[in-house]
Amino acid sequence: MYMRLCTEDDPDPKWAGTLTHRIWTCAVLQEHRERLVPGWLLRSVTSKLRSGFSPEELLLFTRALMKSPEPRLEPCPADETFVWVHYPFRGDIGVGTVYVDGSRLYAEHRLAGLLARQGWAFAIYDRYDELIAAAKGRTAWWASGIFAAEAWALHQGTMQAFPGSTYVADCLSVVKCVSRGTSWANAPSRKYGRLLAQVVSSLDDGKERVAWMPSHTTEASVGQLHLSNGTRLSVHHRKANGYVDRLAKSVAIEDKPPKRDFAIVNECHSTVTAVAKWIGVCTELANHYPVPRPEDASKIMYIRDSSAQRPKRSDSSVAPSVKPASRTRDGTWDWDLCDPAREGPASKRLRTAASDRRPAPTTLAKCKFDSQASLHEQTLEAAFQESWHERVGQLPRPPPPVISAAERLDAIRRRRFGQSVTSLQERTV
Repeated sequence: MYMRLCTEDDPDPKWAGTLTHRIWTCAVLQEHRERLVPGWLLRSVTSKLRSGFSPEELLLFTRALMKSPEPRLEPCPADETFVWVHYPFRGDIGVGTVYVDGSRLYAEHRLAGLLARQGWAFAIYDRYDELIAAAKGRTAWWASGIFAAEAWALHQGTMQAFPGSTYVADCLSVVKCVSRGTSWANAPSRKYGRLLAQVVSSLDDGKERVAWMPSHTTEASVGQLHLSNGTRLSVHHRKANGYVDRLAKSVAIEDKPPKRDFAIVNECHSTVTAVAKWIGVCTELANHYPVPRPEDASKIMYIRDSSAQRPKRSDSSVAPSVKPASRTRDGTWDWDLCDPAREGPASKRLRTAASDRRPAPTTLAKCKFDSQASLHEQTLEAAFQESWHERVGQLPRPPPPVISAAERLDAIRRRRFGQSVTSLQERTV
């Protein structure tokens, strides 16, 4: 990579021809860098440039790639839980209406899902809208996402409710998946197929008993909105849905990550975002850099970094152009060279062109660079082969295979049988 917009007397030639030069040390972009890059990031990069970037820092500051901070964070609890909030009277749960809900907190985009916490809840009401039972808990480790939390809540509700009960969920995706039946849920392409299959099996093909209701409604929505089964939204619907929503959120809040983890993730997000923005600006300027026009400095023209100050090729480096052979009117072939002067026989022009053809300076530089690169690659390959053979030699040799007593006895028998056959043949001869 050659930065043609930069002058040859670069004050910091150490990074010439690298992304580090273009993004962080290029004198042409210094004004844009001081204006657009945050001060804390510019100071951090400047201090690290003195000693050179480590491999991780080079990926971060030149390509906005950072190692995940997940190993430094407190892991999310992996065990699923079930807690009764309102235990049923005498442990008896009759036919009723089951309201289910799932929750996923601390899952904003800037947190990259590293601190997400999930919870589920269900509440069972009788026909008089009285609470019979309620429970909440944490989903299993493999059930990740708001869809999985909603499906897990419906699964727990179907496991505890009395057969024939109706269900109300505010997740339309889960309701649609359940309505598609057992065959669809058991398809191998379903990510949460085993969870949905258990829900459908618990419903005993009564998928019409699962209704969807709009979530996060207001008092003005009462009597105006409808559930998927055609029922108008009532005050009790809003009250029951809000109750299970609070229960599900309480589980996620109980497992809230510490403040230190939030600080780590936010710092990583801010750093990667700032570096990525500046890399985007550098890329745009490298392909669309404004410079004054040579004929009129008051006007601006845009050039590419790779096309600016293009080196001029000498006439000696340009090979003579040749006209392909063509058939003339009398049937002969014209082998003349397409020389601009078109003087003298073709053989003379060929000898002249061959004698004048000299390797251009750019060609010599390229050949020298290619030879150096090839030598460098050979050195690296030799070092790698040497270190690899050393590591292989240090590995413990595998123990010889164990020979059982039966195998030893069988070998003795074969050897004795071979000796007997040989002696018999000798006697016969």
